[in-house]
Amino acid sequence: MAQVKDSSIPKILFYGVASLSARYSTHPVFASITPWDRGRPYRDEVKRLLDLEDTSLISIQACMLLAANASVEGDSRTESVYHAIASRMAMLLDLPNLPVESLLEQEINRRVWWSLITTETWSTATQSLPRFIKPRNTIPLPMDERKFASLTCDTPATTFDPSLCASTTCNFDPQSLVAQMIRLNLLLYDIILFLNSRIADQQDKHSMNREFDHQLRHSLDEWAKNLPPRLRYSEENVIYWAGEDFGAIFITLHINYNHAGQLLFYQYLHSTQEQDQLDDLAQGFAQRCKQHAASLCDLIYEAKQRSDTAVLYPLAGHILCLASTVQVHTLLFGVDDNDILVAKMRLERNFEMISSMNNYWPMNHMSISRLQHFHNACLRSKDDSFLLDGWMLRFLLGFTQDINDRGAV
Repeated sequence: MAQVKDSSIPKILFYGVASLSARYSTHPVFASITPWDRGRPYRDEVKRLLDLEDTSLISIQACMLLAANASVEGDSRTESVYHAIASRMAMLLDLPNLPVESLLEQEINRRVWWSLITTETWSTATQSLPRFIKPRNTIPLPMDERKFASLTCDTPATTFDPSLCASTTCNFDPQSLVAQMIRLNLLLYDIILFLNSRIADQQDKHSMNREFDHQLRHSLDEWAKNLPPRLRYSEENVIYWAGEDFGAIFITLHINYNHAGQLLFYQYLHSTQEQDQLDDLAQGFAQRCKQHAASLCDLIYEAKQRSDTAVLYPLAGHILCLASTVQVHTLLFGVDDNDILVAKMRLERNFEMISSMNNYWPMNHMSISRLQHFHNACLRSKDDSFLLDGWMLRFLLGFTQDINDRGAV
């Protein structure tokens, strides 16, 4: 913010941020412009200013902002191209190990590096492409946000001995919201790989698939169990982190946790429909999917009550879309009247929230369309509507891609 106030921020980055944030502005200059269109002139100026022959941190950040612009427009291919350019530049510079004088510069470089990795988890889900940058043990995770916010250019850079680190996430501050989010993101990447492997080898329901499934469930439970008390979800902690100006990051952390849970356990919803072949273990896992989806919905509803924690980022629409289909499962196959009533209320409220987000983010129009296609699939054959097949995988992961009715695949 200091660079914005003293006009020292590079224009390309200022316009890049404006291209994403202008849609929320209440300034009179935007009164006659729809939110979708407000940022597009700024985006076009970033494209004009971008010099692909300048391999630098600023160019990397500009490409990431252009990738984000493409993503919210639902243009996954252009997003992937800009992300690839940013990743290649970061690799050419060896960005996290780039010699710098201050700890602030060092931390920014590391955060940009890890941002490239975590963003790629989502784009990998959409495009089914391999990672550009593989997580490395030698790169420390970001420091505690409170410490980062207090850094100045006067603190000298530190050294790190990679020989002391045996795993990708061993060298991190457990109190860091962003570090915990990265650890969770790495797990989400493995969940996406697992779901793809389930489709690629549907005949093999045993051996490595089962072991991988068990490992992922254990890792997700361990992540949640090992969170420090201040990072666990509670009303008290929401108030605390909002007071520290990190309320939105705290909320996003727990949205992502519950999304990872609903995604991992979603595969068990179909098996619980066969009443004559009920498996207690599968029933329990299906219930965990419903618990994660319910927690996710309730968390977003509560966050909406505060302006500093309200969930407005574009991916939230997709995440709510998946949580909504879990409510549909309860409507179709639930036996408890109260559960059915609550599921119906959540479904209606989720649709209202996704529609509201659609005012700002074009990609949320796809979430609304996807819900309609899912509804059509349920009308056509409710018994197969939750079957994990190629269509369902595209529905779960391809959030920036259009999807056809199930029968059209």
